[in-house]
Amino acid sequence: MKTQFIRECHYSPENRHNLICFPHAGGGTGRYHRWGSEVGKYANVYAPVIAGREERFPERAMNSVESVIDDIYARIRPASAEKLYVCGVSYGALLAYELANRLEKQGIVVDGVFIASQRAPYVCKEIIDWENISDKALVDALTSLSDKSNAGFLDDEYFSIFADTIRRDLCASDNFQPAQPRILNAPIYISYGSLDPVIPRNYIDSWATMSHASINVTEHNAGHFLMDENRDIWLSDVVKVVRANYL
Repeated sequence: MKTQFIRECHYSPENRHNLICFPHAGGGTGRYHRWGSEVGKYANVYAPVIAGREERFPERAMNSVESVIDDIYARIRPASAEKLYVCGVSYGALLAYELANRLEKQGIVVDGVFIASQRAPYVCKEIIDWENISDKALVDALTSLSDKSNAGFLDDEYFSIFADTIRRDLCASDNFQPAQPRILNAPIYISYGSLDPVIPRNYIDSWATMSHASINVTEHNAGHFLMDENRDIWLSDVVKVVRANYL
């Protein structure tokens, strides 16, 4: 599957399962590099590099989910695999859903979609003009989500560099409200934090009709990013499913 701007966070030629991962708004591929030691036993881990970060930093971030997936889908060449999964956290969850949608439209079987800390795509929510609100208002919004694991979000240097990318990612997330979202054939596995200040339980419950297969929900005593210092709480949910399907 390796093509330009599709990063191999973990790859083994023996693995016949592939996992494609998407980050939160303003995030890059770094979170998924740490997944190799656990999920890498059962699946190759790929993370698309999205415009506006890492080696694609000179490109301006796209402000719609559809545009991001148009770009990524054109780069993905799904390798022969026994199973294919997609996953994403926060904004990345909507990207994962839309990629699964595109893959299924082309007749490609997706064996699982992992959704973390996000509403179903048809749910209407307040639209915030993220591209034009003040820096202070944006920092305040990010502060409400932050914990010790992602305090770098609020670092002055990081913010000055990535503020435009964060703004446009958040716009893409808010504006992704298709009138008739496709119901997936793949099972959906949802992880969420009971301490999340922006994703209430009714947003999680809104996924209940989004799969012809099954909806599985796991609650954690955690915040929006499902991190506990350097421990990725959400990873355990992913590993549990991928391992069970591998054995």
